[in-house]
Amino acid sequence: MSIDNGSIVDTTGLGTISITGQGGGSGTGNHGVVVGASGTGNIGTASGSITLLGFGGASGAGIKIDGGSSDLGSTSGNISLTGTSGTGSQVVGVELIGTDFNTGGTITIVGTSIGTSSFGNDGVAMSANATLTTGAGLISITGTGSGNGWLSHGVYLTGATTSIDTSGGGITIVGTGTSAGQGDGINIDGASLSTSSGAISLTGGSGANSSTGNNHGVTFVGCVSYDQYRKYCCGRNQQQHCRSGQSWRVY
Repeated sequence: MSIDNGSIVDTTGLGTISITGQGGGSGTGNHGVVVGASGTGNIGTASGSITLLGFGGASGAGIKIDGGSSDLGSTSGNISLTGTSGTGSQVVGVELIGTDFNTGGTITIVGTSIGTSSFGNDGVAMSANATLTTGAGLISITGTGSGNGWLSHGVYLTGATTSIDTSGGGITIVGTGTSAGQGDGINIDGASLSTSSGAISLTGGSGANSSTGNNHGVTFVGCVSYDQYRKYCCGRNQQQHCRSGQSWRVY
């Protein structure tokens, strides 16, 4: 299911929106639900809920929302995303790239990667100015990473402008990383979490039978620019690891 190129899905009053998608069986980029892959896509309600359910194909994310102008919003309805990736490499359960969620209700995201190889098989990943914002509603994220490679986190939040904010609700994040190596339950890499009056709860664990080392429950990282393998920080004395033309900064 793809919502792209300026497409808008919108309801008024108490109308709800429910979308379910299944990615194709072969090839790459077969995502279950895609919003804004090459352009922009917007989903909005007045008081009704928004529910997305996605299952990735062979090498696709369960749900992928991409693009700085793509957003999901509701005046008071709840937003719920549940995504399961395909079995390829670098596949994410729920991937949010530069998108904005805003509601007076709650936001619930559950992502599971079942990728079998390589790295970057995160349960839930937010990057590039992706934001989740609520008024009094709770924001809840649950992610499970997978794969035989390394750096597959349960929940991965990266980028100095990536944020999760609530005025009166709380923030709850639960993540389980891969057991293959360097897979954190929760990895917060420059992103911010803030609440005016609610509690913030982070619960992270590495995968079962993890014996390769560097598998942390919860990790906070100051680096916001990495090499293409997400292994080396592109900071002072690390420029040699970065791709040509990639930005880097001193920490």
